[in-house]
Amino acid sequence: MIFIGKIFKVRGNKGEVVIASPRVGVHSLRKNEIVTLKSEKYEKNYEVDYLKEINGAPIIKLKGIDYITEEFKMVVYS
Repeated sequence: MIFIGKIFKVRGNKGEVVIASPRVGVHSLRKNEIVTLKSEKYEKNYEVDYLKEINGAPIIKLKGIDYITEEFKMVVYS
């Protein structure tokens, strides 16, 4: 397993989240690749819909996360 960073905040209301402190390899993620989200409470697999960069910040969209309410559940605040 490769740690790509923490989900830091939501971006918009269509299921995009911002990854904070990205690690090497975050930009090598590809569409349909499986990633695992981990927290103290759960571990869940998601499929990557797309990854893009805006102003140097990696933005990821995961399949099945389509609304802002779902995004907020994924955010990990440091």
